[in-house]
Amino acid sequence: EVEDWSGAWARAPLSRIGGVRLVASLRLQELAAWPRDLFMRIALPIGILTLFFAMSAKWKFLDPASPGKLIMAGGVVVIGLCLGLAISTFAVALVRERITKVRHVMISQGLPPSAYWAGTFLEHYAQTLVVSLYIPAVSILTNQSYIVHITKSGGSYTSSYFGAPAAFLAAVLCPIPMVLFAYFVSGFFKTTEAAMRAVPAINAILGGIPPMVVGILHAQPSAQDIRDASLAVHAVLSFVSPYYALP
Repeated sequence: EVEDWSGAWARAPLSRIGGVRLVASLRLQELAAWPRDLFMRIALPIGILTLFFAMSAKWKFLDPASPGKLIMAGGVVVIGLCLGLAISTFAVALVRERITKVRHVMISQGLPPSAYWAGTFLEHYAQTLVVSLYIPAVSILTNQSYIVHITKSGGSYTSSYFGAPAAFLAAVLCPIPMVLFAYFVSGFFKTTEAAMRAVPAINAILGGIPPMVVGILHAQPSAQDIRDASLAVHAVLSFVSPYYALP
């Protein structure tokens, strides 16, 4: 606090960097205080991913003789839904803060609006990044075909992780459009109940159906026209869908 011209004490203005740190710290404390959010955003998605990836590799890890084929079997839907679990809670939380005037109070007390959004984004991005990075990591552990190339020579196997760099890069970039899209969507709901009903459905549609359709079309071995069409759809979705950067 500082003394103003009238002799009274006034709150010192908060810098933008200090505001970002404050909001990010408050978000982290909020997550620690609500175990349910921690479970829904991180523990549950990682548990589901582990289950499906391990099942696709017959419960064997780092075994070249038992490669996983989850993505080829339409498992990209599972990935989209797992990342969508965290995204749904972000949108609902923002709707709740808008209704209860929490955001308004923080800004009226001197917090720069840009610091509020930047601090919120950094913490939400970090949470989603944990799950996103786990996807290529568990893919390597279960020898998924999209990231590991296995060759057999005699009785020995050789593994080449040709897709790992691209997969980890996608995992780092993937949460950015997804989190920003959750913020955009939160502005359309007037109640938390409406957001809780609609946002998971939006995540399921955008995160699961388009990749699954592209995968099915591209897997047609005898229909080159259909495969070419799937590549065109794939290119369009890469630019227009915030959920299509999935690793």
